[in-house]
Amino acid sequence: MAEVLTVVGWAISPLIKILSDKAQSFASDQCRWFKSTPADLLRLSSSLSQLQATASALSRRQRRSPDPHQSAWFSQLKDVIHEAEDVLDEFDYLILLSDSDPKVSRFFSSSSRSVKRLIGSDELMNRLKCLLKNIDDVNNSSQRLIQVVDADSSGSCRESDQSFCFSHVIGSVLTEDTVFGREKERADIVAKLTDSADRLYSRPVPVVAIVGDGGIGKTTLAQLIYNDPQVEQHFNLRMWVCVSDKFDEVNLTREIIQAATGNGENYDRIVNFAKLQRILQDSVASKRFLLILDDVWSDKEKNEWENREMWHKMLAPLQYGDRGSRILVTTQMKLVADIFNVRKPVFLRGLPEKDEWLLFKKSSLGDENTNEYPHLQEIGKKIVTKLKGSPLTVKAIGGMLRGTRSTRDWNEVLDRDIYKDTASALVSSYLHLPEYLQCCFSFCSVFPRNWRFDAKELVKMWMAHGFIQQEKGDDKRTEDLGKEYFNQLLAMSFFQPLKQGHRTCYVIHDLMHDLAKSVSVNNCARLVGQKRKSLSCTIHHLSVSSNNLAYLKNWPGLKNLRTLLIVEDHAFSLNRIQDDIMQELNGLRVLDFSNSGMVEVPESIGQLIHLRYLAFPDSLKRLPESISKLLHLQTLSIPKKSKLEKLPEGMSKLTNLRHLDVDLKHIATISSIHRLVNLQGSVEFRIKSEKGYMIEELKDMKHLHGQLIIKNLENVSGMEEARKSELSTKKFLKVVKLEWSSGGGTSITNVVDADVLQGVQPHENLEELHIMRYRGATSPSWMEQKVLNHLKSLYLINCRRWETMPPLGQLPSLKLLQIKEACSVRKIGPEFYGNFHVGFPSLQELELDDMPKWTKWYAGANTHLFPRLKKLKIANCPELIELPPFSLSVRKVSIENTKSMSCLKLSPFPSSKSINFSLETSYTTILPDSLLHQEHIQTIEFLNVKHCNETFSKKLSLLVSLKRLRLCQCAVTDYQLKICLESLVSLSALEIIGCSNIVSIPILNEPNCLATTLQELHVQDCQILSSLNFITKFKSLRSLVVERCEMLESSSFPCNLSSLVYLSKLSILYCPKFSSLPEAGLPVSLELLHLIGCNQNLTKNLIEKKGIEWEKVSIVSKVVIR
Repeated sequence: MAEVLTVVGWAISPLIKILSDKAQSFASDQCRWFKSTPADLLRLSSSLSQLQATASALSRRQRRSPDPHQSAWFSQLKDVIHEAEDVLDEFDYLILLSDSDPKVSRFFSSSSRSVKRLIGSDELMNRLKCLLKNIDDVNNSSQRLIQVVDADSSGSCRESDQSFCFSHVIGSVLTEDTVFGREKERADIVAKLTDSADRLYSRPVPVVAIVGDGGIGKTTLAQLIYNDPQVEQHFNLRMWVCVSDKFDEVNLTREIIQAATGNGENYDRIVNFAKLQRILQDSVASKRFLLILDDVWSDKEKNEWENREMWHKMLAPLQYGDRGSRILVTTQMKLVADIFNVRKPVFLRGLPEKDEWLLFKKSSLGDENTNEYPHLQEIGKKIVTKLKGSPLTVKAIGGMLRGTRSTRDWNEVLDRDIYKDTASALVSSYLHLPEYLQCCFSFCSVFPRNWRFDAKELVKMWMAHGFIQQEKGDDKRTEDLGKEYFNQLLAMSFFQPLKQGHRTCYVIHDLMHDLAKSVSVNNCARLVGQKRKSLSCTIHHLSVSSNNLAYLKNWPGLKNLRTLLIVEDHAFSLNRIQDDIMQELNGLRVLDFSNSGMVEVPESIGQLIHLRYLAFPDSLKRLPESISKLLHLQTLSIPKKSKLEKLPEGMSKLTNLRHLDVDLKHIATISSIHRLVNLQGSVEFRIKSEKGYMIEELKDMKHLHGQLIIKNLENVSGMEEARKSELSTKKFLKVVKLEWSSGGGTSITNVVDADVLQGVQPHENLEELHIMRYRGATSPSWMEQKVLNHLKSLYLINCRRWETMPPLGQLPSLKLLQIKEACSVRKIGPEFYGNFHVGFPSLQELELDDMPKWTKWYAGANTHLFPRLKKLKIANCPELIELPPFSLSVRKVSIENTKSMSCLKLSPFPSSKSINFSLETSYTTILPDSLLHQEHIQTIEFLNVKHCNETFSKKLSLLVSLKRLRLCQCAVTDYQLKICLESLVSLSALEIIGCSNIVSIPILNEPNCLATTLQELHVQDCQILSSLNFITKFKSLRSLVVERCEMLESSSFPCNLSSLVYLSKLSILYCPKFSSLPEAGLPVSLELLHLIGCNQNLTKNLIEKKGIEWEKVSIVSKVVIR
């Protein structure tokens, strides 16, 4: 079986057909400059077509009856096809060179002798003739094999083992949400993870382990638990890290930090383990976290005690997390559970037959009504009884049958000998893939185990190798077709989704990765880590760690490589690849440095003329000018946060470029960008009054997806020139940003700007539009003519002369509207809502900011406005005195610096306990009693008051639902605060920040509700605060944070702080006069203590763990002192 897989794993027929068509195209349309070349190219096309027929027949034969002679023939075929690919690619390069360089074009139009000088001593012509001879030899050697195949095909064997695959439309893709069974296991593990009983608390962090065979569903179960609503609510922080069998403490620590912070910061440059440990400690400190370590193995070279010590050392920083933190481990080894001191691991067995059938039915029949196929149900249930409960096997075999509803096909699968183990079933599912999918999947073995795939990047690599077959006449984007390929593989479990928050990446299961390696053993290899192995010269796709790159220097197979991936090695930083290695990589299609530490690239990279995919790390500073020679390049990827200084001058020569994934500021510097007609991504374009930067450059760029930012529109002369951009033809764009430079304008420029805006009408498919610093006084007609029916977000920023708002209320899909610096608007009325009975039918967020002349906002007669509005923000509108009524859908209102407004009228809420409402006010004279009706006051759960200098309202007593109150930089006094707090019967959290008049937290009259309801108190930047002596009245207090209160001393705290029996967190931060802890000590309930930036002597004694103060602290589980 292995021999079959290594041959069939290289899908040849699709590639041969592409090459045959390309040769014919060159012969008929492109290469008439050469005397004998067109005839040679036609002969090549014919020979390749003959090879394709032979290869298809022998491939089917090889599947049924492996033969060593056929294997040898396939090996010869592979060599000549790759040579044909290179030769035709070089012809194509000459054509591209002719198009990009006028000098070369003149050469081609002159004598054939000039062309010979260009290509160098007839080298390419000689290679073409040599290629033809080699193909003839391969074709001749196949005649005997063809006779065998013809004789065989006259028998009873079916023409193709894969003929039934994918003839049926693929339905919904199985995801982690489509899971059958495991309810009991999920419930038991969730209970263990969220159990906060004291008996479960210990050091180190408690561990729960899931143990089971490969493919049994451990990772899927862990994903279910990770995304469980109860788990999500219980933990402040959730982290997921894939471990695999190679333990690397530095890399693993980095991954946990990345999962903990989620801020996109690159920690790859930090190689010091101790420093990483400190970062990890800070990342989890005071947080109740869940860490899932997926696919953990023990180190075979260490005993159990050594393994335990290794993990204990690496995970030591996690003990600084909050009480209730947990670790969940998935593993195939019971020994791993022992290493983590798990007494009762969860052993995962096979699925019950009932759930196994449901999963099989979903995998094979999708969402179809299974009652329509009673005969298939009967066969399917018989298949299920042979699958032994392995979900991976069930999905693989079910996916194999997903494309057929033929009873014969299903019976054939039932009768096959593929059920003795999981591996046999997976091999069978692979063999039933179409050749183009086999090619795509087997290529993935070049990536290390547990690699996290970005589906879009993988598709770009498939494109670079020509794996994606575009039918003639099919106008579908190659990227979209590639996405379909990926989804087909995903549907059959060749990939598995890994969802972490809002991000979804993909992994290949260990067993599937083993399969991919076996089918590509002669084509793909990995040279990662310290273990080196000899490499066959047949290898075409290689991943190598940067420390092993020098090892390739003397490898004769270097020139045969089509893919080179540099993977991270924390112990070795690759600043620059050696020229002598680069010069040997002439056959590369994919070169990925993104996981290296490369800073600069040698000029010799320009020799890699076959290159389609090129990726660099964020450490890159400079690109050589020779990049502009890579005329086949489709993808150039450099992280947005890279140190790149600039792009090369000749970027516009790269006419095949489809994905320029760099910071948009660099794209804006490209001159004559109109030549990049194949560009698919986002573009920033800065208009200048000079050739190569005028707006007409955008005319032919009709394939742009993502966003288009057009700046400096003041350099466009009028409507006629603006229309040359042909924005209305760019149907794939999702976002357009139109920007004028800052500065005033005359009446003439105002008219010109209005004409320009009229001329840059976007396509009706647009979803997001920004207009910034527009100097015209009127809106364009396309905003009033219901053109933008798909628009979801609209930003009108600094349109200072716009006096009348366009009828935006008639945009049916608009969900977000932001208007800022509309300095000339005085009133908003019916003209704003359009001609519909319902104005803004879909709007959910509305922000109006910095409108100094705006006084009135009123509704039209019989107009129903904003039925779905949830968030309303009005800021810096000092003259506004009137607003229309808003619907009951509004949940959050923010009012800032709007001093004259007397009333905001919101429609009453329905009577429902589930309704909640939040209000923020800032720099305003109004407070809730004058801002809202009584019905709304009673539903407010969160109130954030900023910069309010008025006395507190008596109607605060009506805030019966208020749970969180935040006072920021308000002129409230101790007495006013007391009156306020005594009125709030539901308050559980209070923040007082920057309130300069607060001297003490006031004592409240008894009885008062806050004694039992208040759980969190945070006081910050209150410069004259000197007393917290009455906080012990808040008996239910659980968290107390005091920060940057310079007058606060030790005597400011009550001596009996220990009487707060529920207090679990105490943080005293940057209070330099705080020199000792309360005399009676700390509450026994305290779990976390932060003392940072306090008195130096106190800090020193606590760090040295000596004295009376340390005795008070020693009872606390986690202490952070700095």
